[in-house]
Amino acid sequence: MLVVDALSHSFQRRTLFQGLSFTLKPGQLLRIQGANGVGKTTLLRLLAGLHQPKNGNIAMPNSWEYLPAEGNCLFGTLDACANLRFWSKLRGVTLEEAEIRQALLSWKIPAALLDLQFPVGKMSTGMRRRIALCRLTLSKTRYWLLDEPTSGLDAQGQAAFLALVEDHLAHGGAAILVSHDEALSSALNPTHLDLAHYAA
Repeated sequence: MLVVDALSHSFQRRTLFQGLSFTLKPGQLLRIQGANGVGKTTLLRLLAGLHQPKNGNIAMPNSWEYLPAEGNCLFGTLDACANLRFWSKLRGVTLEEAEIRQALLSWKIPAALLDLQFPVGKMSTGMRRRIALCRLTLSKTRYWLLDEPTSGLDAQGQAAFLALVEDHLAHGGAAILVSHDEALSSALNPTHLDLAHYAA
């Protein structure tokens, strides 16, 4: 279980939020809400260990994935399979090439691009996002931190994302979501946390 207790954080001398406390249990989806600049992405980065909070405590499980809004955490010069193989090994998991390939095909990455070992840096924005989300498909982690995960996706990709998250939650996973897509968020029926209530 993820536990946040009395968390406060400042950016360039401006307090973004203070006294923030919540828990995230297996099977739960929490959507972080608030206007631009309120600290949604900063909160995810704090949970991912990329920043240190000014005050408060974060008890984060060891097993988690972070998908940022800006960039997909992919190496542009590597092909899709090599990227996913890297992330799996980073998590201490060795996957067969056939398993990686099948997961990419399920995200509609063309087989021709996989055969050519086409660099992901030369792919479209939507294709790169699909590959990044495929990392979640292959992940054994229980907790996901998702910042605008459907950015750049078409309707088919959004539907695949919905199915992915629903399956993750049904099998005891948990996720924290930041998304301005109201229709998408409503379809997942999350618990809501509005950072405006914790503003200084």
